[in-house]
Amino acid sequence: MSNNQIQLVCPSCETATLFNVHTGQAQNNTVCPKCKKAFVAWPVRVRAKNSRQDKRANTRAYSVRVIDVNGGQHLIEFQQKGIADFELRAGDQAVFSYVNNKLLMVQNLTVGRHLNLKSGCSVMTLIICGIVLLLLISICALASLLKTHL
Repeated sequence: MSNNQIQLVCPSCETATLFNVHTGQAQNNTVCPKCKKAFVAWPVRVRAKNSRQDKRANTRAYSVRVIDVNGGQHLIEFQQKGIADFELRAGDQAVFSYVNNKLLMVQNLTVGRHLNLKSGCSVMTLIICGIVLLLLISICALASLLKTHL
């Protein structure tokens, strides 16, 4: 079994670092040197990808058939926020990175792109929260002014 150095993006802090990946080993346990978080990197070759968007939910669902380093074929299904498509083509080299058995990062090594699947607030959610916060501050300020004038 030999080692190859591959530039991976940490699924926790999104720092790109060269990691030693063991060829002939389906999954590699790695630790990010920056944030010290452990994750599992699964290098594969893409056989086929299908994706479909849901504009109402603002999501895209993927079904990706892959071949691991031992020749085993697998189906990986996942969903992302937003409807933009992530490029994965037949023959592309990819790495699926997991933290606590949850897929958090997909990297297409062939084209040098990555897709972060961490759940978090969308931009629209942040805007709505900001507006609600401003309304609450305004109501409190008005209530304070009315209280002092009465």
